Amino acid sequence: MASFFFYVAWNLHWLGQGRLPPSLLRGLVGLPSPTTGMTRSCLALRQGDLVQSLGWHPLTLPLLALYLGSIFFVLWRLLRRRPYALPPWVARTWLVLLALSWAIKLLQGPAWW
Repeated sequence: MASFFFYVAWNLHWLGQGRLPPSLLRGLVGLPSPTTGMTRSCLALRQGDLVQSLGWHPLTLPLLALYLGSIFFVLWRLLRRRPYALPPWVARTWLVLLALSWAIKLLQGPAWW
């Protein structure tokens, strides 16, 4: 429960300053999380700047597709009153994409964190 309150306080601190909160990992340890840059990547995509989007996070599109697919799968299973656990291949895909995302972020360097 203390972790939850710390997380909320962290986000409120940054949002209160009119800024997007950095990830906890980056803010506390100085390293990016696997999804660092995805918000900026999505904003660049929305403005039609694919190059900038790929710079902020090269795997935004695959991660968003997997995220939306996972939500769709769970909702579909819930509506059909079936067990809604994701298939093992989806969990493995999440692990691979997040590990690859983190490796890419570390290789890109702090300019893109």
